Amino acid sequence: MKRFYISFLLMFLLVIPLNVEAESKLTLECDNNNVAGETLSCIVKSSSDIAYNKLESNIELPNSASVTFKATSGITGAISNNKLIVTSTSNISNGNLGTLQIKFSSDTTGNNVIKLSNIKIFNNQEEVDITSDVSATVKVKSTVNTLSSLTLEDCGSCSLSPAFKENLTIYIVNTESNKITFNAKANGNAKIVGAGTKTLTKDSETFRIIVTSEVGESREYSITVKRNIKKSNDNALKELSIDKGELKLKESNGISSYNAVVDSDEVTIIAVANDSKATITGVGKKTLDYGKNEFTIIVTAEDGTSRSYLIVINRTDTRNANAYLKDLTIDGEDIDFEKDIIEYEYYVSDDITEIEIDAIPELESSTVEIEGNKDFKEGENIVTITVKAEDGSEKIYTIVVIKGKIINDDIYLDDLTIHGYDIDFKQDKFGYTLTIGKEDHLDINTIFDTDKYTVEIVGNEELQDGSIIKIIITDEDGNSNIYKIKIEKSQEKEGIKKEDINYIPIIMSGILGLLVILNIMQIVKKVRNK
Repeated sequence: MKRFYISFLLMFLLVIPLNVEAESKLTLECDNNNVAGETLSCIVKSSSDIAYNKLESNIELPNSASVTFKATSGITGAISNNKLIVTSTSNISNGNLGTLQIKFSSDTTGNNVIKLSNIKIFNNQEEVDITSDVSATVKVKSTVNTLSSLTLEDCGSCSLSPAFKENLTIYIVNTESNKITFNAKANGNAKIVGAGTKTLTKDSETFRIIVTSEVGESREYSITVKRNIKKSNDNALKELSIDKGELKLKESNGISSYNAVVDSDEVTIIAVANDSKATITGVGKKTLDYGKNEFTIIVTAEDGTSRSYLIVINRTDTRNANAYLKDLTIDGEDIDFEKDIIEYEYYVSDDITEIEIDAIPELESSTVEIEGNKDFKEGENIVTITVKAEDGSEKIYTIVVIKGKIINDDIYLDDLTIHGYDIDFKQDKFGYTLTIGKEDHLDINTIFDTDKYTVEIVGNEELQDGSIIKIIITDEDGNSNIYKIKIEKSQEKEGIKKEDINYIPIIMSGILGLLVILNIMQIVKKVRNK
């Protein structure tokens, strides 16, 4: 019986969990001079007396904070769903595991707690320890330096003009009193200097309230107090109009404006104040650019207070953006011009030094400028025709003038074929249009009955819609003729290409045939065995 109890006790001890929660095996060392909206760092340090190669921990952060983890060299770390997982190919004991990079939202300030909880330590996937939570408190300083409110007392029925807004820093106050009290409250933990009760000794005095954020950035609110009870403060308009079009009141994001659309290069703004003693600036004749034009009318009352009226006038853009040519001839010769084709070749003899170009734009409002059509040298000469539309957009047509190669009507090809296409070739027809599929080059075959000709094919690479293939045939004296093929691309038409052959049916037929043969061989074998 005694042996039984001893054995039972040993078995009981073996199944008791070895994990004992003790003092935390981790520490957090965090920056403590942080600014709202910026990223702070917390170093995660291990102080374990147990060798391990994996650690898991939950990360608890203030709301709207985000976190990333930069592991120390030799250690891998990742964060998923606010859970930190640190692993290493070798054992970890003491030292830096890495750094938590934590970013608070811009409105998070004051003391904030960073906490690692439910910390588990593993060795080769076996849990060997559970350690207590570890946390650090960090202070985040606010960058806010605005007032949340600014009210007035001790000045009768006085009020701020305009009405208070946090980001509006200049105000005017009219009062009959000889004192005024500024009640100011700051956003966040900002400090205020300059508020309180003020004694008024002048007709106009400016007071300044300074708001300083926790990080030391300051903002100044300026309030000008005017004491002149005999002067009118009426700074409103009785009439506001323009001589062309109609102004309509529009409210957008709390801002009022008067809008109009006109088709004119100028407009006259007319305004009449409620009070004949008020002054108005910003009226009169205005020059309009195309699109949006903004004008501000300021009405200043007799007492100096003012009100702004925003006028937005949109001038319709009637200018044309057409920069195409309608026709193009060289020395009176038709060159098969098309407005969407911007490059051409033209051959001249050795004695030609210039050509006469007649370039007619589609719109009379467009201008045409021709450069390079004089003083030709041997070989290629570039002539540019720049068409400028009324709105300033432009298109450039290019003519490559080739000097010294004379086209000879006695030089012909006997035949011209293109694999997969029929172009209806004729010896004396030098221009063709061919619609092709997706291929980027063509298989062109030229036939002539003499060995005194040479053929050069130009432009048969990277074919695009509008490409021109030139087939230049030259005799032994250097005289040439050029056959041209204009390419049109079509998504629906395909040429014959090796890569378009469908090999799947062929392969499937082969496999099926092989299976039939094998089956026959099995049947024959069985018959023989019988």
